[in-house]
Amino acid sequence: MENENFEHFLNPIRIIANLAQLFIIDSPKEIDNLCMSVCNGQPPKAQYTSKENKKHKKYESDLKPLWYLE
Repeated sequence: MENENFEHFLNPIRIIANLAQLFIIDSPKEIDNLCMSVCNGQPPKAQYTSKENKKHKKYESDLKPLWYLE
């Protein structure tokens, strides 16, 4: 699996596995919305990117990789 190329820029496979674990504890409706957004090429909701968006008031410049798992 490490050599597979995933089209939605979620490489490496470890990130995909961590996100899958998060989806298990989330609601099915939210999972469906996220999957539909990815498949349709839509950007994620602001609640998922606010800390990484330099224009958002919640922006943090010193985020560690996989910060959303903490």
